[in-house]
Amino acid sequence: MQDMNAMQATHFLRLLSRLKPLMAPTLPISTSQQTKFILKSAYASMAYAAGPRRVWSRALVRRIRRNRRRPTMRIINKRRHVVRPRRRPAEGGSEELRKVIPGGDTILNGARLVEETSDYVQFLRTQVIIMKALVSSFSKGQHG
Repeated sequence: MQDMNAMQATHFLRLLSRLKPLMAPTLPISTSQQTKFILKSAYASMAYAAGPRRVWSRALVRRIRRNRRRPTMRIINKRRHVVRPRRRPAEGGSEELRKVIPGGDTILNGARLVEETSDYVQFLRTQVIIMKALVSSFSKGQHG
């Protein structure tokens, strides 16, 4: 797992290094665009480190590629939201997991769903550790 963490961190830093040229004074980008770039970089590095063996990593890659092809301006349809009564956790536990895990709706086997969820959570934890380390190193650089 240590190799996966290092690979995830390396890939994330490589993707983040692409952000610096985008922040040149001649081409200003907004804070929201920077945030989206960092989020995409985080997801891409997680998917890269996990490899194609996981459903969620393939789903993340598909989502990133699909969003890249979308035009920057799009029309958003407004819909009414229907309030539905909540289900008890015992009834919909696996359904809730399927909603949380990217690509979870394609997993039919309960044991496989739990395995994918565990793997996804592990990579999310690693991503949080990487981001905390980055924030701490940047804050030390500014104050030190």
